[in-house]
Amino acid sequence: MILSLILWLVVQLQAAQGTKTLANLVVDVRNIPGGLAVVGDGLRTISLNAKGPAEALDRIPTDDVRPYVDLTGARASTSRSYPVRLDRVGSDKNRGITWDLRQIKLDIEKVISADVGVSVETTGALPADNLVYQGATKEPGRVTVTGPESRVKQVRRARVLLDLSKVTRGMAVTDKVDLLDSDDYPVAEVTAQPSVVTIRPEVNPAPQSKSLVVVPQYRGQPAFGYSVARVDVSPASVAATGMSEALARVSTIPTWPIDLTGLRDSRTFVVRLNPPANIQPAHTRTVSVTVTIESALAPRPPIGP
Repeated sequence: MILSLILWLVVQLQAAQGTKTLANLVVDVRNIPGGLAVVGDGLRTISLNAKGPAEALDRIPTDDVRPYVDLTGARASTSRSYPVRLDRVGSDKNRGITWDLRQIKLDIEKVISADVGVSVETTGALPADNLVYQGATKEPGRVTVTGPESRVKQVRRARVLLDLSKVTRGMAVTDKVDLLDSDDYPVAEVTAQPSVVTIRPEVNPAPQSKSLVVVPQYRGQPAFGYSVARVDVSPASVAATGMSEALARVSTIPTWPIDLTGLRDSRTFVVRLNPPANIQPAHTRTVSVTVTIESALAPRPPIGP
């Protein structure tokens, strides 16, 4: 009779035992040595099983189960396994609950820093048609990138965005720094210091356009007994751009000097334009100048029979 009662109690106790699975638990990292960082995209999660009396399992507060790994004394390594721990193991054991703790693999790298130049990338268009964007200054022009070694080495540029549709003359804007790889994708687990950059866009009135007559310039003289009979310029006029005040003062554009010294034969020169200050050729910077040379001592036809 007593033996039967004992067996019944054992069966009842076994029947009351159960298993509870907690999925997608975020694993915290504690006590990582200075100068090291855990590398990995996103959160590190695991699933844990708890065994014990069903009633006790039901009372486990899911949001109070915080697994962690203790990295005291860890060194840089790849795919090394570390035991997962729980602060609550002792108190749960007193209630007959045991945890099926496992290990998790982590990549640990040295933390390094590197200086990276900042580039400005524009979006949108200026709100006024009579304005033109001519670049921008950045303060600072370089940032310090810090993070796990492999991640820092992926960074190819630090970018700030400038929305031209919101730009007015004389304004300054700030924007956060994006750290991008060779394919212009953001690099995770790295930081920029400073994290924001001040951009001062250079916006000026758009240059006007005007057609200017090309005037060749010369130095030297043809050989003795020869002279310039004709000059042909192609193109004879060119479009030039500049501020309206500067263009209003000119109607011609000179070339750099053509050396005629000692010429006896006609020749075609390709010569650069030499525009006045604050004026630029719009499409071409050179013209073709053909100088026709003739002899001044050509024989005269005979007179009389």
